[in-house]
Amino acid sequence: MLDGKGNVVQPDFITIYYKRLPDSDSRCHPETNTAALGKCIALPNGLRFISGSNMQGGYRQAHLPAHVAYAWPYRYNCVTSNGSSNSGSGWYMSLDEATPNCAVGDSIEAIVQMPSCWDGKNLDVPDHGSHVDYPYNGRCDDAHPFVIPAFLISVAYRIAPGDDASKWTLSSDAMDPSKPRGWSLHADWFGAWDPQTLATWTDNCINKHLSCTGGDLGNGTQMKGAMQPSYGWTNPKHLVPIPAGGMAM
Repeated sequence: MLDGKGNVVQPDFITIYYKRLPDSDSRCHPETNTAALGKCIALPNGLRFISGSNMQGGYRQAHLPAHVAYAWPYRYNCVTSNGSSNSGSGWYMSLDEATPNCAVGDSIEAIVQMPSCWDGKNLDVPDHGSHVDYPYNGRCDDAHPFVIPAFLISVAYRIAPGDDASKWTLSSDAMDPSKPRGWSLHADWFGAWDPQTLATWTDNCINKHLSCTGGDLGNGTQMKGAMQPSYGWTNPKHLVPIPAGGMAM
């Protein structure tokens, strides 16, 4: 996020929330249930994909969820300073829509819900997106029959005193400044989990359908560095200069 004054707006924190049906659910077994979502598997190591803007005004995946509030996978949210309620509608398609509703002290959240269907063959493809997709008509389609844990990523950018959020843009917006601010929202995923940690997390958190938080692995162990940031929930380095060679709009 750029502040329009030569700085990068650093997030206060980033939340990542993974979910998938447990393997015991009949909707994970198309071999015995014709109404199954697809075949549920663990996250393949080495899988990589991009979800969100294709940088041409469209999106990477073919089947997107219905364009309704709180379901659209790429959106902005305006959260009050106490985090207990939303400002305005709480759901916006662009920064142009979001920032007029967000006051100083509020946080603008950039939210991406990643796809959960995989083709089972490609760890990556030239367009970095078509080998994964969203469920369509209640199931993963025949081209993407495997169900992987999907995640929602939320990045919180606080509006501090002196900020002018009406000038905020994503650095990737520079590819087409004529479009609404924030139009290029997307997220990249690279599968590089430690195999033992991945297996522990899949067996316990995913397949037991536990709500593991803060890096919990569901068996009494925990990943380091996944809890509250060391500085708390307010980043002391709110603004930093754009690195040399970076984009400034």
